[in-house]
Amino acid sequence: NKESEEALVYYKKALSLRPFNLSLYKKIADIYYAKSDLDKAIWYNKRGLALNPTDYNWHFGLAMLYKEKGSRQAAAKYAEEALALAPDSEQIKEFINELK
Repeated sequence: NKESEEALVYYKKALSLRPFNLSLYKKIADIYYAKSDLDKAIWYNKRGLALNPTDYNWHFGLAMLYKEKGSRQAAAKYAEEALALAPDSEQIKEFINELK
């Protein structure tokens, strides 16, 4: 836990210097997810999505986070967006079926 806190400090510092580095948003979101802070994980995933809206992984990541948070409607919205970007993804199709 101490290591993740230290990593979080460094990632945020790096992000302040390189605000368009998408991998930093993902790493920070992953740390918050590991800490069970879904709201902050969602916040950082949304920032990544805003910078790279054509990458289905951001949409799908948000869908999974919202499902875990208990917001099936938001999960379905982001899953459908992910599927529109990656129509051959069986994983996304399966996820959407699980939401129904």
